[in-house]
Amino acid sequence: MTIQEAQSNFERLKSNTEVKSEIRTYQSFINILSELDARTFTETELNKIQDQLAKIEFDSVTKKKSIHFLKQLNTFKSFLKTEFSLVGKNYYTGLGMSLGMALGMSLGISFMSLIGISLSMTGGMIAGMILGMFIGQTKDKEAEKENRVLSSIGSM
Repeated sequence: MTIQEAQSNFERLKSNTEVKSEIRTYQSFINILSELDARTFTETELNKIQDQLAKIEFDSVTKKKSIHFLKQLNTFKSFLKTEFSLVGKNYYTGLGMSLGMALGMSLGISFMSLIGISLSMTGGMIAGMILGMFIGQTKDKEAEKENRVLSSIGSM
């Protein structure tokens, strides 16, 4: 299935529903497919994308469409990340902040005996978050220079 065919299928599904969660999911798919359509891919890469799109069952789902297509959307985003290293905007910043807070808090706990429990945990968490955010922003800028950012994906 080509990108354009998948896009038209999602447009059709979107026009045939009034459920807001389904509409959001379909619109997310449409936005991602539009961005992919504007990019240049090799024949092999395009075949991989088309194979992944062919796995999406458009007409066989009758109950719980929103859950089915949300799972398909997450699978497709994961596919784009693993196969093509395409990430959402500020992906690395969010990841860096999360990891920084966790590591900062654990380092703060290890220094607890030196400066007190509340100050060490809070200070470690804040320092880790700031450091993680800085590293993440650097990685996000690098990904943007390499044209690996899809703005419609969000932060994934």
